Amino acid sequence: MVLLGLGAAVLTACGDPLMVKPGEHDEIGEAYRVDPQIEWSRQQDRKLQIWTVDGPLLEQLRLYADIADGDSLLPTPRRSISKQKGEQRPKYHKGMRAHDVMELVATTLAQSGAVDVGAGRLRPAEFGGRSGFRFDLRFESDLGVAYRGLAAGMITKDGRLHLILYMGAQPHYFDAYEAIIQRILNSVVLL
Repeated sequence: MVLLGLGAAVLTACGDPLMVKPGEHDEIGEAYRVDPQIEWSRQQDRKLQIWTVDGPLLEQLRLYADIADGDSLLPTPRRSISKQKGEQRPKYHKGMRAHDVMELVATTLAQSGAVDVGAGRLRPAEFGGRSGFRFDLRFESDLGVAYRGLAAGMITKDGRLHLILYMGAQPHYFDAYEAIIQRILNSVVLL
């Protein structure tokens, strides 16, 4: 699956992963910080950090900061996937609402190779003490592996998106870290 595979590629391309340890409040961009709760391997670029414990094809936590108008949720590989498929990459646009972000994430997953993508249970939720949202995801990889996902985010006053996306293979990996992910989401502090 391309999105999870890109996570693996980002982790590999950036060299040895850095470790994120519990109690170290890790800053995501200059937008927010979280308490990782447990030890994770981390790779990052300017607007995205990818954390994993067991490997990005089994589970991964994607932490996005300051996604601006026209930005994609996919890292830009050397050879653009969208050019290979003849498709435009889904992009975030200023003025999107929570349901639009949910659709953007589902479309991004589908375009990256996921099948039977379902997104739902959109609900209001605090993100760093401010109004935000959460929603759930279900999908399968192109190899038939079932995944569950959880997303939490907020749109800032100036229209930028902060998003945390957790995806884990079923039945074990999503469930194994779900309580930890909930604690991470509850630890968000806006900067």
